[in-house]
Amino acid sequence: MGLSAGILGTIGDTTLVQLSRVADGFPGQLLAKLEGFNPTGSAEDRSAVAAVDELLRRGELVAGTTMVAETGSADFTASLTQVCRSRQVELVCVVSPAVESAVGGLLRAYGGRVEVPDGAAADEPGRAAFARDLAARIGGHWPGSHGALRRAESDRRAAREILQHVDGPFDLVICDADSPAVLRGCADQIRLLSLATELVAVHLVDEADAPMPADPGVAGVCHRLRIDRTTAARACRRLVEREAILAGPRSGAALAAFEQLADGLAPDAKVVLLFPDKGHRHLDSIYS
Repeated sequence: MGLSAGILGTIGDTTLVQLSRVADGFPGQLLAKLEGFNPTGSAEDRSAVAAVDELLRRGELVAGTTMVAETGSADFTASLTQVCRSRQVELVCVVSPAVESAVGGLLRAYGGRVEVPDGAAADEPGRAAFARDLAARIGGHWPGSHGALRRAESDRRAAREILQHVDGPFDLVICDADSPAVLRGCADQIRLLSLATELVAVHLVDEADAPMPADPGVAGVCHRLRIDRTTAARACRRLVEREAILAGPRSGAALAAFEQLADGLAPDAKVVLLFPDKGHRHLDSIYS
């Protein structure tokens, strides 16, 4: 690693490792891209910098102004907090009690402000309405709901980094559906280079019988799989037992998705799993 012009310059170029023990009996090559090596510990650093920089390019934000954002995940909130601090944008985050518990202290440490609406306003539509009204009152910019904020331009760097370090083309990429900039970037790069690579989007859901979430709307996704949190947690524990990788639930979901697809793969298949999160925020749940 060389000299970086600021902390955001350390986003990306994450480690790619071979998983040699967790996929017993798989004759192909299984690789994992450890996005937990990004500065706040997740792939959301890529998504957050893509989202904020797009708003800056469009002139909707400028340094010194305030953005009021409704954010639905702890990882994305942490990433957005660091990006806004680095870009000198004041941030007010409207979050659920669970997100405030997980990363509220971190957000305040970066100088951000946390708002947790009461009662019915604490659900996602309520938080979005609360954020919109708060932005109007304080003269801040509201970029839209959590989903709208994250529909940023694609981030192709993850796919490019994989190509740099993998010998020859790869057959399958399994990516978290809740990292839309990265998912879209992988699809764009596959299409740009006319690769035969198939792209799988993995949705982490609360219960095994939960409905399939909304389509992320990324052209080029070949398969969408739904993995429940219990299955993902079991995969996380297998990862730490067999590979010494302390992964978060979305990474466990990627491994579980591979396990569902493995029997249908060619014996010499080359598979890349994007592990979007670390397990350090889940010690009291997955690893307790």
